Amino acid sequence: MMYTVATHLVEVKSGQDFGTFLEERFFKPLDMASTTLQPSSARPKGFESRMATGYTWKRANSTYHGLENPDCPEGQGAGSVISSVNDFIKFVKAFMNCEDPINKNVYEGLVRLRSFVNPNPGRRKRHTSPVAYAAGLDIYFYKGHMVVGHNGVFSGFGSRFFFLPDFSFGAVIMGNSDGANGVATTLVQKLIDDLLGVTDERPHDSKSKAIRPVEIRGPKPQAEAKDANPMSKNQGKKEKKKQEKKTQAKKSQGIQKGQVNEQRPKRNTPQPPTMPLSAYAGNYWNPGYHNLLVQIRDDALFIDATDRSMGFTLKFEHVSDDRKFDAHLTDWLDGSDDIVKAEFVIEDAQVTRLGLQLEEMLKEMIWFKKKDGVRSGAARVQNPLFRGVGASCALML
Repeated sequence: MMYTVATHLVEVKSGQDFGTFLEERFFKPLDMASTTLQPSSARPKGFESRMATGYTWKRANSTYHGLENPDCPEGQGAGSVISSVNDFIKFVKAFMNCEDPINKNVYEGLVRLRSFVNPNPGRRKRHTSPVAYAAGLDIYFYKGHMVVGHNGVFSGFGSRFFFLPDFSFGAVIMGNSDGANGVATTLVQKLIDDLLGVTDERPHDSKSKAIRPVEIRGPKPQAEAKDANPMSKNQGKKEKKKQEKKTQAKKSQGIQKGQVNEQRPKRNTPQPPTMPLSAYAGNYWNPGYHNLLVQIRDDALFIDATDRSMGFTLKFEHVSDDRKFDAHLTDWLDGSDDIVKAEFVIEDAQVTRLGLQLEEMLKEMIWFKKKDGVRSGAARVQNPLFRGVGASCALML
């Protein structure tokens, strides 16, 4: 959210949308001709055939499922850049060497340590300092050398870049599947170890992870599970008794299967608002989330926001006062359903704003202003890739 606010400030002060600002200040000076801020700006440049398809693993049928490349207005500032490894490595080189448009003052401001990600020494890798967070960057020391970088994740994609200032060495790794980041982390460590001449050192003390038994996950064979734990039979009896008590309690309350509990209060049937649904319909704008179109579908207010990276739909159910609603949020990717609070602001018998409880960490709603015309601002996609299979890697020495 803080990066979304920061990019909104850039737009207000510069008078440009964030995509144009990046194009003029960074992409063109660095000759990053294959880099844009979002799919909607990449396609007009003829990059449609080069844009990669992201893949996510579906457990239900044990196969990969291809994903589209939607815009992501809520991701502005936190990522959102479509690039190739050959293009992005130009940015890493300029960053590392303080080359135009990144001068020494900008570099020092970006890498200045601000907080620790996880200072717990029990979770650190060997020869590695705690990871500190700078301006959108993870920084740590390995074998006494500073490592600067960050990973990126988006449904169906993963990426990572890093560099070691002491050696003028860096790399960019991108992959088009949910598991790409795990592969990238392994490759990064391997590249750094090769650079520093680190061999596969393994300590020989009794606490070493190298000699710990490996836990094999997955269902156990029935024969093994039956006799593996002598306490399992007793545990089973306890669970059975608990279940019998629950059943008996339900019987005493008249809630047996097939019966109706007359004491249970019935849920009130939601009443429609007194205002016509057409009064609520229209386009609503937020600088971070951009446009949401409230429609009427199946006699209910409905928002289809599947056109962005974290796609979702909202179906509204009136609660009270023509203003308060429950919005049933369905995640476009995994199909999960949740209820978020929604509230319309009505002024002089006109709907002027829509508030949605989209951010769990915030106590306040995200507010959208109703507009007659929709600003055609740039939408965003986090860490996407151009057309490729598996993972791509660019090295820079």
